[in-house]
Amino acid sequence: MSRAAWLMAALLILSSGPADAADADDLLLALKRARTLAIRGQAEVTVNFPPGSEPTRRAGQLPHVPFRPALLERNFTVSRSGPETLAGRATTRYDLSPHNAGASRWSLWIDTVWNLPLAYEERLADGSLARRAAFVKVGALPAKVSRPVTSVPAGLRAALLRALPGLRLPAGFVPVDVRRQGKRWTVTLSDGVNVLALVAAPRGVQAAPGWRPARQARARCGWWAPCLRTHCVMRSPACGRLTRRVWELCDRARLQPLELPPEFSPLLRSPHVPVSPHPPPQRRGRRAFSAPHGLWSHRRADSRPGRKGRPHDRPRGADLFHRSGARQPLQPGPGATPGAMIQLTRGQWLYELLYSPQPLREKLALTWSNHFVIGTDKVRNQPSLAAYLALLRQHAATDRFEAFTLAVAQSPAMLRYLDNDQNRRGKPNENFSRELLELFTTGIGHYTEDDVREGARALSGWTFTGGRGNQRYLEAAQFVFNPRQHDAGQKTYLGRSGRLGGEDVVHLAANHPQTATFVSRKLHRAFVNDTPDTQAVAGSAETWRRTSGNVRAVLEELLSSAVFYAPTHRASIIRSPVEFLAGAVRSLGSPRLGPKQLLNLAQTAGKMGQLLLLPDTVKGWDGGREWINDTTLLTRMQVAASLTLGGNAPKLETAPTPLALLGRETPLPGTERLNDRQRTYLTLISPEFQLA
Repeated sequence: MSRAAWLMAALLILSSGPADAADADDLLLALKRARTLAIRGQAEVTVNFPPGSEPTRRAGQLPHVPFRPALLERNFTVSRSGPETLAGRATTRYDLSPHNAGASRWSLWIDTVWNLPLAYEERLADGSLARRAAFVKVGALPAKVSRPVTSVPAGLRAALLRALPGLRLPAGFVPVDVRRQGKRWTVTLSDGVNVLALVAAPRGVQAAPGWRPARQARARCGWWAPCLRTHCVMRSPACGRLTRRVWELCDRARLQPLELPPEFSPLLRSPHVPVSPHPPPQRRGRRAFSAPHGLWSHRRADSRPGRKGRPHDRPRGADLFHRSGARQPLQPGPGATPGAMIQLTRGQWLYELLYSPQPLREKLALTWSNHFVIGTDKVRNQPSLAAYLALLRQHAATDRFEAFTLAVAQSPAMLRYLDNDQNRRGKPNENFSRELLELFTTGIGHYTEDDVREGARALSGWTFTGGRGNQRYLEAAQFVFNPRQHDAGQKTYLGRSGRLGGEDVVHLAANHPQTATFVSRKLHRAFVNDTPDTQAVAGSAETWRRTSGNVRAVLEELLSSAVFYAPTHRASIIRSPVEFLAGAVRSLGSPRLGPKQLLNLAQTAGKMGQLLLLPDTVKGWDGGREWINDTTLLTRMQVAASLTLGGNAPKLETAPTPLALLGRETPLPGTERLNDRQRTYLTLISPEFQLA
C-alpha cells in the first residue's frame, strides 16, 4: 500500500476511548448542559434525609444538585445502562459509584434527546434511599436557566488547615466553599456531589434535625474567652465512617484560638454570595459543546447591556462585518477591479471564520453557503455578495426556514446566479425554479417537470435593479417585482392550483414534507457524520415538521442529543479545507495573521478544493472523502508547516495542548520528546486532526 493510500485509509479510522471514560464524558456533558437549560413539568420529590414532616412533595422542576465535574471524575466510577422510559421519554441511566465506600451512591436518568436530567436518586452507604426526584410529566421544550458553579478558591485547603491545626479531611473530599454569618462560619467539603458541612460556632450551637456534632472540644477559660470556644463538625449519618477521625484536636497546649490567618479572610463571603464567579468551563473534546443561545445572536461582541448609545443587535443590512470594525484588516470596497474585490471578500470572510467570537454562527453560514449556492463566476457585485453573506448569518439558526428561503430567493446574488432576473412572461427561465426544488427544499424525486415549469411562471417578474456590469461592481443592487413581466395566469404547483406568485411557490416548496428530511440530512452531515444515520435524520425531520421549519429548534435538539455525542459518531466528519484552516489557527490560540497571509490562505483553501463563494457546481461541494486526495493532503501538510515550522510562522505565546488540538489530554504517541513546534506540526497533519 502506498503512503498516500495509507493516509487516506487512516483518515477513515474512528477511534474511541474506554467505555467507562466515554460514559463519564457523556454524563458530564449532560450536567454541563443542565447549567443553562432545565426541563419543566411535574416532578415528584422524596426526601428521607434530612428527615421532614412531609417526605414527598410535588415540584415544577428537579431540585438543583451542585455537581462538580472535576471532583466527580476523580472520586466516582460512572457506568451506563438502559434504555429506560421515564415520564414517557427515553432515558439513559448513569450510576455513580464512589471510590470511598462510606459516601452515598447516585443514579441519574438523562433524556436521550434533550441530554438533560429527568430524574436522580441518592442512596446511603447501607443502600437505603436518602432522596429521589423524578419527573412524572414534562413540558414541550426545556427552559433557559442560569446555574453557575463556584470555583474552588485558590489556597482554601491550606488556609483551612492552618486555621484548624490537626484537621484531617476525609478521603476524596476537598473544601469548595466558605461562608460566615456573625460568629459562625461554615466550610463546605465535597467529593463532586456528596457534601459535608464543617461548622465552627460559639458554645451552645444547636445541630439541625438529622445532624449531630461529630466531636466537641472546649477550650480552657482565660485568654481563650474572647475566641470561639467550641468546634463542631456537623455531619450526615450517611457519612459515619468518613468523619470518624475528621476532627482530631491536638494537645490543649497547642490548641490555637479560632482566628483566621490574613490570607483566609478575603475568602469569606456572606451566606448567599458565591466565593468567586465560576470561570468558563474547559471544553472536553472538539465537539463537546452544547448550543448556548448566545451563539445564535447577532449581538456585537463589545456591546454591554444597558449601555446607552451602544446597539445590542447588529444591523441586518449589507454591512455584515460591522462587529469587527477597524480590526477587520480587509475591506473589499476599495478593490480596484471586480477580481480584486472578490479576493478581498474571500479573505474578509476567512478572517471571520478564524477570529469571530461566534464560531458556531460562522460554521452555519459556511454550511448554508453550500446549500443556497451562488458563485463569483457570475455574481461579481460587492454589495450583493455582502448582502448574501449577511443573510446567511442573520438566518444561521432561523426559526422560519420559509422566511430564510424567501429572503435568499429575492436576493440580487441568487437572482443573478440562477438567472431568474431573465425570467419573463412568455419566455420563462427554469433555472431557479428547478434548483429551488432539487437543491433547496424537497430534493430529487419529489416533484415533476410540470412543477418546474409552473414554478418558473410563478417566479417570473422577480428581478433586480442596479449593480450590473463590471464597471458598476460597487453599486448596490435592489430586488424589484416587475408586474409587466409576471405571468399572472392559473398554475398548478406541487398539487396546489390558483393564480400563484413567487411567494406562493416558495411557501409550498419550503413547507413540503420532504423538505424537512432533505435539509435535516444536510445538518447531520455538517455536525454529526458524513454518512448520516437514517433514523436520526428522521427524528430531526419530525422536529422540523412539528415546529414548522424552526431550524434553531432542530439544531438545539440535535446538538444536545445522544446521537451527537455517541462514540460511533466521533471523528466521523472529514474536515473541509476551510474548517481545517479555521481549526488549525484557532487551536494555535488565534495568532493574528496579516492581510497577505489571509489572502494566501483563502487561495490555498481553493487549491485544497474549497474556494469560498465559488463551489464546484450549482449543488455545492460534495465533501466527505472528496476532500482527500494526494494533492490536497500534501497541501494540508504544507499549510501546517507554514503555521508551525516556517520562518514566517506566527509566534505562539503558549504551545497548544493536546486537548485543544485533539480533544484529549494525551499527545500523539511518539511526539512526547519533540519540541512544541514539531509536536504541533505532526499533530496538525495527523489523521486524528483531519477528522471532527
